[in-house]
Amino acid sequence: MSGTSPRDVEHCLDLSRLQFYKKYFGKLLSALIFSIALNLVTGGAFVWVKTRDVEREYFGQDSVTGRLTQMVPLSEPFVSPQRLLDWTVECVGGANSYDFVHWQKQLQRNSQCFTPDGWSMFMEALDRSGNLDLVQKQRLVTSAVPLAAPVVTNQGMRRGVWTWQIEVPFIVSFQGGQGGRTVVTQKTLVTLLVTRVNPFESRDGLGIAQYLGGDL
Repeated sequence: MSGTSPRDVEHCLDLSRLQFYKKYFGKLLSALIFSIALNLVTGGAFVWVKTRDVEREYFGQDSVTGRLTQMVPLSEPFVSPQRLLDWTVECVGGANSYDFVHWQKQLQRNSQCFTPDGWSMFMEALDRSGNLDLVQKQRLVTSAVPLAAPVVTNQGMRRGVWTWQIEVPFIVSFQGGQGGRTVVTQKTLVTLLVTRVNPFESRDGLGIAQYLGGDL
């Protein structure tokens, strides 16, 4: 008889399945192991990213100029020591360099180095000294140069804001009058309190909060 019994057919199917499993079982097992390992690595990376300490940088944009500025807490120094000292010399020199014609614009431009309270204190001191009145009446020109490098005498937190106390000696020359001769020179020791300020208020993130000048 040429017929095939159901049992023989079932036996053939079992052999066929066995051959299939034998051929592909290793590949399927490898794929399963790879998938498990990949999930473990991905999960571990996710946990690591979520739990590790990340140092983030924040930037703000000036609504007028569009300039991006790094936002650093006012409780941090933000600038390098050398930049701080260079900035101090520039600002103190600028505050004491003006002439009898353009003094208003020159002083106003230098007001960017000060906090509002610091600027008021400086202008009051300038008025008490009589120097501005002398410059206008005698048609003089003033210039100021440092006698030595500025020195940071103290630094730290002050009312939640990082602050430096800085001393720098300057010599201020008054020139003009007949023949443009030097009328007088003054040696002064300038003591400053410089604080961190919002970078949108000052490009350097610094401001003179207190300005005291004394004779050397």
